[in-house]
Formats: sequence, structure tokens, C-alpha cells
Amino acid sequence: MINRSLENLDILYQAGTRWMQLTYNYRNFLGDGCTERTNSGLSDFGIEVVERLNELGIIIDLSHCGPQTTNDGIKFSKTGAMINHSMCEALHKDHPRAKTDTQIKAMADKGGVLGIICLGYMIGPNLGTETTLETYIDHIDHAVKVGGIDHVALAADYPIQGLEANGATRENWYVPRLTRFKPSYKVQWPPWIPELDTTDRYRHVARRLDKRGYSTGDIEKILGLNWLRYYKEVLKP
Repeated sequence: MINRSLENLDILYQAGTRWMQLTYNYRNFLGDGCTERTNSGLSDFGIEVVERLNELGIIIDLSHCGPQTTNDGIKFSKTGAMINHSMCEALHKDHPRAKTDTQIKAMADKGGVLGIICLGYMIGPNLGTETTLETYIDHIDHAVKVGGIDHVALAADYPIQGLEANGATRENWYVPRLTRFKPSYKVQWPPWIPELDTTDRYRHVARRLDKRGYSTGDIEKILGLNWLRYYKEVLKP
């Protein structure tokens, strides 16, 4: 969206942009995405973009970045880059969208936040059997142990009302993704964990966190206060 022009960042900022992913799944002028064959990290131009985003006060999101691009985004950002919607590689190995413990810790050490994605097929490989709401809570729990309670939050990555209520079907949701995404994405149908595909998804999460011994204050941080803290620190008036 910025092509090769830093000036386009200023135009986007004036238009209201306050949050930008450095890449999607594939390579662009900034760096390699998570499903790219190579793993080259940020380009020189990508580093310049990170510096300008910091100056403007635009949030840097590494959710879809490749491994080295993620590492570089954390390293070269003066403020804490965030991973808005992802999951823990330690619990779902070999998925291109997952982040390692090393990345989660490095991100947290600079003040960033990891949002745990609600899409079920990204949480685990076998929805309905091995992958359940408890698996989702496992990702939150693991990320907290690695990055700390102040650096983990929630993320949906689909409509508020849920995918099923929004009209997602095998034909209009699943089938197109078989060609849009590489096989490494491991797309499944249905893609959701039932308790997380409703408007009260985070009530279910809060109850499970309570059962695991999280305090009310820590649950509130995960439910939203960590995001609010992060926005106040990174966004400029």
C-alpha cells in the first residue's frame, strides 16, 4: 500500500492510519511474509519504514511476517512492535503464523503485546477432538509464562457475531482458501472452536481463566487492559 515511497506513510497517517502490518503472507518491498519460500527478513527499505512508523506513531504489527522479518521488526522498532493475532509455536508447531518463545519474549521485553487468535485451525490441528477451548486457554497460559501477564491479550480475526452467524459455509469460506493459502496454513472446515464463534466468546475465556487460578485483575488485563496500555504508549496525540 505504500509501494516504495516513505512519503506515502505521511499521507496515510494524515488520512487516519494508526496501525500497519509490515507484510501479509507473501513478500513485499519491506520483507518476507510467513508463507514465503525464503526467510530474508526486512529489506533496507523495510528498516526505513519501521523508523518512519515509529516517528509518526503508527503501530507496527508482525502477525503475518516471516520468522526473520518478525525478528527484525522487533529489533529495529524503537517502540514495542505488536503481534496482533497469532499463537504459540510451542503448542502448534510448523504453522507459519505461529511465533516462537524467543520471539514472544523479545517482543514483550520491548513492551509489545501478543493477541491470541481465535481461529480454531490456527490453535491446533484437530478441531473438535484435540483442539478445544481448553487448547485456546493453553496458548494464553503459555504466552503469559513466556512474555508476562502484561503482554498477552485476545484477538478474533473474524466478524464479531462469529463466522457461522456471518454466513460462512464450506463453499464460500473454506474452498476459496484452499487456493488462496498454501498447504502449510492447514485450513480446516469448520474453522472455529464453538465457544469462540459467538458474541460471548470472551466470557467463556474469562471463566476458564478464572478456573485456572488467574486473578480478576490479570483476567482484565488479558481481556483488554493490556491493549489499552499498549495503545497509550505507542500512539501519539
